[in-house]
Amino acid sequence: MTAAPRLSVGLPVYNGENYLAQSLDALLSQTFADFELIISDNASTDSTPEICRSYAAADSRIRYLRQPVNIGAGPNHAMVVRHARGEYFKWASHDDLYGPDLLRRCVQALDEKPDVVLAHAYMGTADENGDVIDTFDYTLATDSPSAPERFRSLLLTEGGDDFYGVIRTSVLRRIPPHASYHNAGRKLVMELSLHGAFHQVPEVLYYRREHPGRIENSGSVPEVAAKLEPRRGEQSTARLYAEFLAGLVRAIQRAPLSTADRATCYRYLMQWLARRAGVRRAVPAPTPRRCAEAGIVTTLRRSRRPTPDKAVRIGLFGILCSGNLGNDGSLEAVVRHLKGRHPNVQLGFFCMGPEEAAARYGAPATSMQWYEAHAGSTTGLAGAAMKILGKLLDPFRTFAWVRKYDVVIVPGMGVLETTTPVRPWAFPYSLFWLGVAAKPFGTKVALVSIGANMLRERVTRSLFAYGTKLADYRSYRDAMSRAAVESLGVDVSHDEVYPDLVFALPSPKPTRNPAGRVGVGLMAYRGGNEDRRQAAELHRNYVETMKQFVRWLFDSGYDVRLFLGDKEDDDVRIEVLSDALRYRPDKAASIGAPRATTLTDLMTQMANVDTVVATRYHNVLCGLKLGKPTLSVSYADKHDVLMSAMGMGEFCVPARSVQLSDLIERFTKLQQGRAEHAALLRKHSSRARDELDRQFAQLDKVLFPHQARSSR
Repeated sequence: MTAAPRLSVGLPVYNGENYLAQSLDALLSQTFADFELIISDNASTDSTPEICRSYAAADSRIRYLRQPVNIGAGPNHAMVVRHARGEYFKWASHDDLYGPDLLRRCVQALDEKPDVVLAHAYMGTADENGDVIDTFDYTLATDSPSAPERFRSLLLTEGGDDFYGVIRTSVLRRIPPHASYHNAGRKLVMELSLHGAFHQVPEVLYYRREHPGRIENSGSVPEVAAKLEPRRGEQSTARLYAEFLAGLVRAIQRAPLSTADRATCYRYLMQWLARRAGVRRAVPAPTPRRCAEAGIVTTLRRSRRPTPDKAVRIGLFGILCSGNLGNDGSLEAVVRHLKGRHPNVQLGFFCMGPEEAAARYGAPATSMQWYEAHAGSTTGLAGAAMKILGKLLDPFRTFAWVRKYDVVIVPGMGVLETTTPVRPWAFPYSLFWLGVAAKPFGTKVALVSIGANMLRERVTRSLFAYGTKLADYRSYRDAMSRAAVESLGVDVSHDEVYPDLVFALPSPKPTRNPAGRVGVGLMAYRGGNEDRRQAAELHRNYVETMKQFVRWLFDSGYDVRLFLGDKEDDDVRIEVLSDALRYRPDKAASIGAPRATTLTDLMTQMANVDTVVATRYHNVLCGLKLGKPTLSVSYADKHDVLMSAMGMGEFCVPARSVQLSDLIERFTKLQQGRAEHAALLRKHSSRARDELDRQFAQLDKVLFPHQARSSR
């Protein structure tokens, strides 16, 4: 024995006469002997003092302290730490049993692993007679090199009894002493995990005795807390829970964590608050085995039973199935991949067109905005009140929907784009609450093929920024969108740029000879957010110019087919169609194509034209994908970026100032080199499909890591 032992074992006890002697025998029979045993008797009224004095007289390693009054189990646990002299410290319970190698194996682990702050062994349970009830593998992730992951595992997962492990005394003294509110011991262990990893000896060397007198089994939360400290018996359950929560918050604040790790720990704490009602693991029927008198226990371990594969629950979120063919085309590409890669996938929708989504995909669907589903029922002040009520209800509705899913995907929309007017309390508000709602439930959020531009409006920018930062996966349809998201303060260092999702859809074949036919894609163009005062003027100029261009096409010998990109464009199509019928009734008989309900329908129609002149981004995109020489009447930088990427940058005309002469000049040049342009577009389209295959593979790794590992 050295003057200062390597290990201090602290044993707080109160009225422990039934089991104390067995526990002391197990501790004093350890194969590791260089320890002191500090017993703090909390003013016991049974034969505990006599037992302690008898053992102290027989073994010089024991130091017996007796409290004059009952100070409570919490302060008594803190008392033995204050008297400890060892490099390492372990709490021991007066009623538990210990295998003879427990201390030796734990001290050895701490000696060999300087980054480990606590070492323990696999746990079993014993009954009042010392018969083994069960043994358990250790499943917590406390050996992770990540402090947030260790914290998460202890916070959100039942199991383990690390409180009775061997701890580095220097680390234990950096944190507050054992408290007396609800679950204070678990909080202490979680705070230790923020300072370093734990090590579990893969052998059952510690047995926790289950009996009615154990503190944890002694009644309500206030009753248990009163045994930790008498004054607690007068305090409410709410206060005792609140102190536990406050203790965790302060533990995160004190711990030596990076800003990112600290934020992650707070996120896990939010997740715990959302779940809150944890279920204790049931103990199977016992298989009794007698423990040896000295506390020697067996190493029998219960094997884990395999669990059946669960269907992957995936939610699709956004302005979907409401008439925007571009958004719905991106959705179709994602759904095709999911059903092909994950046959047991269970889909659900939180979108602007829930009835259409449910009918099209046979999946449950919920309206993304409560007010939109009720907007037609009221007007005036009542309507305004309904709108305000909807905005108050939407966060709760979002939480209720998100909790049902393992993953939520926002597929390929201009989710961070304001090239056309966007109200901050519409989709930006919804995206923000999606990110907030996902974290407490551990639901992963993927923003796939983001379209974005530089945002100026402060509220919209803030909502988009927070919503984007909270996503687990982000990819972009072009480098400009990635740069725009970075300008919001989002770390995009791990985010990648891929082609638009539409390139993943199959290309339909023409059903008739397309030669000599021009597809004209129209839009209800009114400028962007900054053009609200000029919206009517911009709209009128655009519509009149497109009327004149259709007339010129007729006069030049071309047939024309009109396409739409959104149901809101229908009024423009009717106006242009009516003008064409008046101008050339002989040529305009087949000008109006049926309104497409999906992007696949649109591409089927577009396959039967020779050249495309379009305004809606996804009309332009479909023309390029199908290898059709395309002229873009551009309303945003995204058109110019897309056209340049496909080798067609010179064929862009700005919608804001479109003139008939510009359209005719660019169209004529496009037609002159149409064969070369078509070949180039087919090459780029094939390359884009290959890039999207790579994106889907990467997306699977992020969102379904367990399936990715099992497939290898």
